Amino acid sequence: MTTVLSDLAEIASAYRLVEVIAYEHSGRRESPALEAESEQEMSALVRREAGVLETRFRMTVRTRDAEMRSDVGAVFSSSEGHEVAAEAVGEFINQVGIMVVYPYLREGVFTSAESRHKGVATLCVGQISRFLLSSLPRLTVRVDDSNSAFANIVRKVGYVGGRAQRFVWGE
Repeated sequence: MTTVLSDLAEIASAYRLVEVIAYEHSGRRESPALEAESEQEMSALVRREAGVLETRFRMTVRTRDAEMRSDVGAVFSSSEGHEVAAEAVGEFINQVGIMVVYPYLREGVFTSAESRHKGVATLCVGQISRFLLSSLPRLTVRVDDSNSAFANIVRKVGYVGGRAQRFVWGE
């Protein structure tokens, strides 16, 4: 008989990350440049079956002169063949899945030198933060002291400085 897990701690203990899949990392220049300001979209998908849980995120960033797209999935497996309860899938995606793929998403839609200081990174961080906060009461971002550019971005998005390397957005 298959055990159905509904507690995040149980799911995290029973499932292990087995693969990160880069479905797409692409970019293209817009010629001529578009009139529109920067915009960003993000979507999440999940594949759930006995013993397997995949979270997949797609991020698209459009600037005046380029479009960058990153589509990354994280596959988790349970050697016991457990299943995840439908009501627990969202919590797992928002607390575990996005954290695994976020570095790959960010790398896939990085801001080129000529596009910096135009709000693209702020849009990305803001959208990911809003997505995560839709199901979390609090979100913490750790910022390296030497990365003042990122520290400024998280402040613009709404994080409040705590200790030297910690910014907290929440209640």
